[in-house]
Amino acid sequence: MDVNEAKSAHEDELLAAPGVVGVGVGSEGGEDVIFVFVEQLTPENDAPEKLGLPARVEDFSLVTREIGSVKALG
Repeated sequence: MDVNEAKSAHEDELLAAPGVVGVGVGSEGGEDVIFVFVEQLTPENDAPEKLGLPARVEDFSLVTREIGSVKALG
């Protein structure tokens, strides 16, 4: 399973975590990761475990990132 397949398979459960506004994929330290986006990074949400999520999904680390305010367009 590649990182995109892992993200797709777990996206609904990741988005259901309190404070999570988005999910994406990328690279960090030369490894593929799944990003869990929050509006504002705080000491209470700066790690996936603090959001009630595991540290890894399939073979990929979850990494929390600040994305700012999200608004739907259209």
